[in-house]
Amino acid sequence: MLAVHADSLCVEGDPNVLFQEDALRMLQIVRVCVQTGVPIDPTARRALLAHAVGLGEAPPALVGRELDAIVRSGRAGRALLEQPDVMCAAIPELAACRGFDQRSVYHVYDVYEHIAHVCNACSAFTAGVLLPELAWAALLHDVAKPATFSEDEDGHGHFFDHPREGALMADRILGRLQIHASVRIGAVELIRLHDERMPPTVSAIRALLRRLSQSCPGREVPLAFALLNLRRADAVAKCTSAAHWASELDRYASVLRAEVSRGPVFGTRQLAVDATDVMRVCGMAQGLGVDMQMEQLLYMVMNDELPNERNALLAWLGDDRG
Repeated sequence: MLAVHADSLCVEGDPNVLFQEDALRMLQIVRVCVQTGVPIDPTARRALLAHAVGLGEAPPALVGRELDAIVRSGRAGRALLEQPDVMCAAIPELAACRGFDQRSVYHVYDVYEHIAHVCNACSAFTAGVLLPELAWAALLHDVAKPATFSEDEDGHGHFFDHPREGALMADRILGRLQIHASVRIGAVELIRLHDERMPPTVSAIRALLRRLSQSCPGREVPLAFALLNLRRADAVAKCTSAAHWASELDRYASVLRAEVSRGPVFGTRQLAVDATDVMRVCGMAQGLGVDMQMEQLLYMVMNDELPNERNALLAWLGDDRG
């Protein structure tokens, strides 16, 4: 269906007819364009603009498949900027972001443009090899801003609670598009966390890893680094004076790397003892009491009240029993 003529991407046949026959072809040509860097020829561009709305009638799962390929390629930002009508037809919730003035001294772009630049920055920070959870989180991290906008008496815009609302919206969007559950859950968690205060301390790192372990078990460490890249990208896509926030995250990254190198403890499965040990030492049957003891051990290890050493933990259990 596609061919390159005179350094532009063309549709073999009448694009108006082809796009009306199968709206997914519009996402396919956008995907090839952003992945190869070959521009779409003017005739096909006009047809995309005329028929983009047709994507609203396409099966969401098939739309999700094409979008997932665009997002995973690290070129979603380019797709947003070059083909906004197609992208907003594919994800209608993005349409409200187009031209939405943030009325903030920290932002030089409207919400939609900011999202596109965050996508581009995430790709740059990861050399184009970004986790799919991060790629989707970048695309949807501010999707709730229009719905949460408020203006103070000085005319400054605010978006209170937009990460939480954005996480809820992203969960619905990714569910509708049938994006793999593990990617959906991870992306939603990154969106929920993307604007939270992050002091560069060991306790804050452990708390973050603990939180990620509860929603995305086994993915805590890569998602923690992905969150840093999302926050860096968010900072550099604001205004020049806000870009320094990105470098401040380097301190957090240093603490995170040091903690990972030590073997972080953020869940009971990282403890040097297990439930069987608790039952044996404490003379308890499996149940809530054992779980509570394991959680208490975890709390003490995470707060450096006990070392994560088998003998020390067993000794504490023995003393606690007595």
